Amino acid sequence: MKILSIVWNDIRIFFKEPSYLIYLVVLPLVFIQLFTTLFSASVGEMDKKK
Repeated sequence: MKILSIVWNDIRIFFKEPSYLIYLVVLPLVFIQLFTTLFSASVGEMDKKK
């Protein structure tokens, strides 16, 4: 049960700071967009070479 209290305390601390929502929501969306753009560009180049 001690581990649950540690987890609960960490969650409370995490959501207390509004700036951490950037790490939770915005940053993953930025990485998704970045990798989507990179991989779609590389696939587009491969299609042009054929």
